[in-house]
Amino acid sequence: MGCMRWIVIPCLGHFKEEYEKVSKLYMNNKIRTTKYTLLNFLPRNLFEQFHRVANLYFLFLVVLNWVPLVEAFQKEITMLPLIGVLTIIAVKDGLEDYSRYKMDKQINNLVTKVYSRKEKKYIDECWKNVNVGDFVRLSRNEIIPADMVLLYSSDLDGICYIETAGLDGETNLKQRQVVRGFSESISSNENQ
Repeated sequence: MGCMRWIVIPCLGHFKEEYEKVSKLYMNNKIRTTKYTLLNFLPRNLFEQFHRVANLYFLFLVVLNWVPLVEAFQKEITMLPLIGVLTIIAVKDGLEDYSRYKMDKQINNLVTKVYSRKEKKYIDECWKNVNVGDFVRLSRNEIIPADMVLLYSSDLDGICYIETAGLDGETNLKQRQVVRGFSESISSNENQ
């Protein structure tokens, strides 16, 4: 008997309306790991910085120095260390957030194969456009920025190996198996 190749094709049938209603409730697959936007950078960054005790101490000294009876230095001079520290940390946080933004953009624009119901074949699609319920064909060494259910593997036992270094830092391969019952139904169909 020759080698058979199975292709999983989604068929919604009479569940199409229900699927469309439910799938609109899910978020898209676009990854966003940045903390800030252009609008909230300054207030949010200052809020985070004033959670540090040292910054609160320097702010207390600045406010205390504006009281005429307690004024030890010129008012502007006591503000310089605080403004300097806040500025340096804000620049560092902004640069880190920008590098996260660039990495998110790179991952979101990676291309994968997604089954198109209209074209009745797998087409190239960016990961940010993958939706819940889409059938995705994965290849060896492909980055997968989404939760997936394994329906088929080229391995005879229905096993694949994944690396989760991006999630938990572990670089050893973890074994995953095709959904129970699914691999058995495929193998029984192959024997018939």
